[in-house]
Amino acid sequence: MRYLILSDIHANWEALDAVLVRADSHYDRIVCCGDLVGYGADPDAVVRWVRENVNGIVRGNHDKACSGLEDLEWFNPVARLSALWTQAVIQPEHAEYLRSLAQGPERINGFQILHGSPPG
Repeated sequence: MRYLILSDIHANWEALDAVLVRADSHYDRIVCCGDLVGYGADPDAVVRWVRENVNGIVRGNHDKACSGLEDLEWFNPVARLSALWTQAVIQPEHAEYLRSLAQGPERINGFQILHGSPPG
């Protein structure tokens, strides 16, 4: 089984598209280690694509913040503004999807995916 492992897409549709073109379908499954949103201009396009194509996923800190699950005080000013903008523009069903993602780590076929460092 060949995996395409994605992480930290940050709503950057153009970068995601470039990765997919480069990967040229030379994988069997796609997993994502979180941070679908934050910073980039296309949160809905990215979340929609992930919902349709990714087989395993965990929630990142930006997913948590942009869906209203995290206090933004500890974010730097740019990340905070981006999270607030994303909260204002993201479709409600996509924000709900982000809230529903597993915190991780998640076990997938003999390995684990997570966002950040493994728990001690």
